Amino acid sequence: MTFSADPIYTLTQPGDAGYCYAPVSLPQGVRIDGIVLYYLDNEISANIEIKLQRHYQPTQDAYKTLFTVTTSGAGNWISSLGDWTLDDGTRLVNNNSYQYSLRLQFQAATDQLKCFGVKIVYHY
Repeated sequence: MTFSADPIYTLTQPGDAGYCYAPVSLPQGVRIDGIVLYYLDNEISANIEIKLQRHYQPTQDAYKTLFTVTTSGAGNWISSLGDWTLDDGTRLVNNNSYQYSLRLQFQAATDQLKCFGVKIVYHY
C-alpha cells in the first residue's frame, strides 16, 4: 500500500478537539476481522482515535462500537496500528438492519496529528 504525503484529515486550528463521521458501505454478509489506522502522531499529550460503529437503522439507538484504535506516544513518522478484538456486537455485516460508520477523533487541534487512511479488513 502506498501513501500520499498529504493526510486525508487533520485539525490545525487552535481550540478544542474534533471528530468526524464517515459512512461505510460493506458487502452484505461479510465477517469483519478488524480495522487498521494509518497515521502520524507527533503529539505527546494527545492522540487519534478511530472507531468502526454500527447502529440499528429504524431507530435513533446509540452507536455500538465494533472496533477501536487509539494512538499513543509521539513519533515523527507514518505508522499503522490495528484492532482485531471485537468490542461489542457481531462481526457479521447486516446491511438490512444496520448502518456502519467510522468515527475519527483528534484529542487536540494540532498539525502533529494526521490521519492518512483507515482499512477495514473483512472476509466472506
